[in-house]
Amino acid sequence: MNSKPSQRTGPRAAQITWRDGVPIADNFDDPYYSLAGGLEESRFVFLQGANIVERAVSRQRFVIGETGFGTGLNFLATWMEWRKRQHTGRLIFVSTEAHPLVPSDMEKAHDAFPEIHELALKLRDALPPPSDGFHVRNFDNGQVSLLLLIGDASRMFSKLDASIDAWFLDGFAPAKNPEMWSESLFQQIARLSKPGSTLATFTAAGFVRRGLAEVGFEMRKTPGYARKRERLVGEFVEHQTPAASQKPKWAVRPACIKGKRIGIIGGGIAGAALSTELKTRGFEPTIISTHHPQGCSDIPAAILAPRFVLDNSPERGFFSSAFSFAIESARDYDVFSSDLGVIYPPKSEADAIRHCRIEQTYDWGQRWLSLEENGLSLPKGGTVNSAKWLAGLTKDTPIINKSVNRIEETACGWLVLGDDGEEIADYDQVIIAAGAHSPSILRNSGLDYSVNSAVFPETRFVGGQIELVVTEALAKLDSRTHSFGNYVSASVNVEGEAVRSIGTTFDKYKNLQDFIANSPESRSLILDELIDQFGLKVSKEDCLQSWSGVRATTPDHLPYVGPIPQWTDLAKACAPMSVDANKEPMHTPAAENGLYILTGLGSKGFQYGPLLANYLAALIAGDPLPLPVDVIAKLHPGRGLVKHIVRQNK
Repeated sequence: MNSKPSQRTGPRAAQITWRDGVPIADNFDDPYYSLAGGLEESRFVFLQGANIVERAVSRQRFVIGETGFGTGLNFLATWMEWRKRQHTGRLIFVSTEAHPLVPSDMEKAHDAFPEIHELALKLRDALPPPSDGFHVRNFDNGQVSLLLLIGDASRMFSKLDASIDAWFLDGFAPAKNPEMWSESLFQQIARLSKPGSTLATFTAAGFVRRGLAEVGFEMRKTPGYARKRERLVGEFVEHQTPAASQKPKWAVRPACIKGKRIGIIGGGIAGAALSTELKTRGFEPTIISTHHPQGCSDIPAAILAPRFVLDNSPERGFFSSAFSFAIESARDYDVFSSDLGVIYPPKSEADAIRHCRIEQTYDWGQRWLSLEENGLSLPKGGTVNSAKWLAGLTKDTPIINKSVNRIEETACGWLVLGDDGEEIADYDQVIIAAGAHSPSILRNSGLDYSVNSAVFPETRFVGGQIELVVTEALAKLDSRTHSFGNYVSASVNVEGEAVRSIGTTFDKYKNLQDFIANSPESRSLILDELIDQFGLKVSKEDCLQSWSGVRATTPDHLPYVGPIPQWTDLAKACAPMSVDANKEPMHTPAAENGLYILTGLGSKGFQYGPLLANYLAALIAGDPLPLPVDVIAKLHPGRGLVKHIVRQNK
């Protein structure tokens, strides 16, 4: 094979040695926690130093920001205290880590503290692959959330949209890790703070104290832990020279609406995941099911496997984060096939070369990604029972089984109307998550936007067909999920029969009405691909049934998620960009009040849906956002119009 070796672009794992049972970072020659007792140090320096216990009382949400996740000891100490105090509010812990510990080193570090064994096990079990970007994990039924930002602290915080109540400035000693303790980091900490935000750190270094004071913190020295004579604590007073957000002005988050009643139009994976995420945050969601026979969430089995890209784009981080978050959700609801894992068999030498590059570039480790004789292996991916997942997500959520035609704004929110103008229900806020039927709801409601022949948000329709084959007919094939352009699922139970799903086709339609279901020609194409790839011929008798549906996709193949813009105002604000793409919008464009959309998931609905539902619920609730701002802009419903305006200057 003639190919250039790929350069690893993700974070490098921490290199450590052990000294008296304490992990020491080789790069910094500094311990991860005090030799005198790491857990007590966390409680004394951070929980007491930032006055967490007193400040979190009676708070519906408390947000902690941390530099240097390391062993996760500060998070675990805080989580344990949260449980002990039986707080009714939610804890959101945001932490950065440039060099993640490998699981075995983290486990060894945790073993020194038996009292955190249960929580430490849950944490390690939920950790994402060592992939640069944002990774959110929920614990204790969503009452505790960890948002782990893997990468340089200053760079990661510059991409964060959040309001932090308290800061834990950890990481290695400033003298040994000066790159982290920088002016740019202090500026980002100030940007994310508000008056009254507290701060605690183990160090008393003068340049740290002065740097934080210069960005708006009132700092003071206080007795240190164990052999450290002093440490710093502080409180944010006011912004001095706030750092600018990297988010474009046209994608700024709207103000939160107080109303708790939220109507979710659409009962597929997007709507189902939204209902769970919103309930966790204290909202009262109702699903209005726009069930149609061509809806893609009705698919008998879904595949969880990421889209691999070899550049270092924001999309790569999103694909990785969405995949690992979907894995956690699927595990929570016990919907994986017993035959776990995905194998990517190469179809050609070029495929084999690309698989090598993926494994080298991502470097996730064998728990997540490896090369084997049969191809690229993804041990944690696999086939899920989609119906069981949807049922678990929507348990205890009210569902109105009616078709939605349009919505109308009222003095108090939004009125949802069915066919013939029937008034279905009114809500404080509404989310349109109706897949391929979302465009017609927007159009009928006067909530899309036309420029010449273009309509925004632009949605395209792609049909897909799969075949359900008796599992025994594929007995010669590895029982794992296979992905090779098309796919063969692992075995799932459909109406009492063990079957494997084979698919899929991608048939473009200009109009939804043109969709053709269960085509014999498509069946032949799918089965011929099975012969070409594996030399396996399946008889018609072993094909139990065909299934087909229509995917909603977008011109750039990324979903739409976020507030629906007031389109005329967005066009007006971004008009200067038609002359110079680098111009700032004239003003922050307005969004429709309490109206959001989540659609365009394409063939990755079950993979993108859970994370995007978490993001949209966080946006509505005013939580820290679990996506970086550059990704948020790339997924924003208004991006197509902005691109259209920019193209005018070319």
